[in-house]
Amino acid sequence: MALTRYLQKLSSKQKRYFSKLVFKQEPAFMILTKDYVHNSQDMTITVDSYDHSFLNTLGVTEARLSSGGLQQYAEELILLLCESNRATASTIPFSQDTFAEVMEFLKVPRGLFQALFTGTPKFMYYEAGDIPQRAGLLLRTPMSSTENWTLALSWDLDCRGLRGMIHGIESNDMSQLAAYVGDTRELTAHPLNVAIILCEMLVESDSNGVKLHASNLYRVEKRTNFHGYTPSKSENMGGNLTMTPEQDFAEMTRSLNLIISRLAFHEMRIHANAVFIEDMRIHFQRIDIKGTILKNNPDPDEQRRWASKLRSMSRSLEERLVHLRTEQRALLLEITCNQKIAQSQLEIVYNLVAQRDNKDSLKMAATQTDIANTTKEDSFAMRTIAIMSIFFLPGTFVSSFFSMGMFNWQAAKGVSVLSSRFWIYWAVTVPLTLLVFSIWLFWLRSHDKDNSRKSGHGPRSRPHSTTDTSDKSKKSALRPWHRIRSAEMDHKDEEKQPIEETHSIHSATAADIPSALRSRVPTAQIQRSGTVLQGPAR
Repeated sequence: MALTRYLQKLSSKQKRYFSKLVFKQEPAFMILTKDYVHNSQDMTITVDSYDHSFLNTLGVTEARLSSGGLQQYAEELILLLCESNRATASTIPFSQDTFAEVMEFLKVPRGLFQALFTGTPKFMYYEAGDIPQRAGLLLRTPMSSTENWTLALSWDLDCRGLRGMIHGIESNDMSQLAAYVGDTRELTAHPLNVAIILCEMLVESDSNGVKLHASNLYRVEKRTNFHGYTPSKSENMGGNLTMTPEQDFAEMTRSLNLIISRLAFHEMRIHANAVFIEDMRIHFQRIDIKGTILKNNPDPDEQRRWASKLRSMSRSLEERLVHLRTEQRALLLEITCNQKIAQSQLEIVYNLVAQRDNKDSLKMAATQTDIANTTKEDSFAMRTIAIMSIFFLPGTFVSSFFSMGMFNWQAAKGVSVLSSRFWIYWAVTVPLTLLVFSIWLFWLRSHDKDNSRKSGHGPRSRPHSTTDTSDKSKKSALRPWHRIRSAEMDHKDEEKQPIEETHSIHSATAADIPSALRSRVPTAQIQRSGTVLQGPAR
């Protein structure tokens, strides 16, 4: 029933984002403060477990206002804390009905649903409009795995009561938030106090992250040994990492890329936080004017007291904003410096890798030179053996030929020296010679095919059309074997063209592909009105 009534008050856009939220029963917490006049110095701020019954027993209601309970419940803060969910950033720790009742009680701006889901960093201040006598504000920090906060707050213009919720806050940050609220309890009634506290916590987190990555960058600098730091005593005694002969360049590259990426994220978050601060400074004067009008309390003394207190709180908060802005500028300068150092170190690592590869190439070239010299010596020995074999081969053949039993050099006069079975010699020798040549040609062709396949020019490495393959096979079949082999050798020589020419050819080909793809994109864009995207939590 409460859900139906609440949904009727939402616009179609707000309903669309509301339907994207994930509702799951999980623990929730709350912070309650009551700034009484007599015991404000003894007030302690704690984080309590959420109790749904507080909707009917706590807070400032219209009945208390009408019954004169303004002074007792004035300047009260009711803050609901929803713990972060790493799996789904837009998870609500209530059922839909309970969440509708909570939203009806808190009366926070309804832009909360869009801020929860999209994660777009923003600060919005809402004047009293559809919710009478209640102004509101919305603060959404950039999406992060740790500080993924969304603050929605409403402000009662009469009794200065603040109600709101913070979504996506972790348990340790809840304790820190309670401590900040306790330290600034004299400013609790100001509607921007909680928002400024979140900005301070965000700056502190960014500062810790920047310092951590700066320390990691310092270690990488010491490992590359390209820095201007004075070595410490422990490093002079042999504890320097840069003196190790082997360096893990892959690990250093990963570290530098991580540092560059995280520094860019912290830079974005600091810029977003700076925008929050500037927006808050713009709204200070508007809050001072609107906050001094107490329609349900016409007492002029109370009006003057509250106006004076509100201006005093605004001055204190403005001083904190100036301090935050100064710290943000310092962090941005530190990030810029570290980014330049990290980029320089990354180039140094790449150069070190290139130098190592060049040394390996020189060693490989020396090894190849030794192999070439050894091969040359073996080739000279083989050539010597071949020359000697050619020199003695005719004489050996002649002596062997005429020493056969086919010749009878002691035959009588008139008897033939040549045997009548001399034809058997040729009948065996000629076929055997042809068989040997055939085996050699078959082996040669098989060897050429294996080389072509391994070098990537065979039919398995690059598909061709059936017509091209058949034409090439026919032409290859018509060519003699020595022409085929010479053509393949020429093709291998063509692969030795300069790398720059190959790169330019590939670049030209790659440039044609996107243009062809763009030409195929339809001119009419597809409209997806029901699609709502959610960014990653870094």
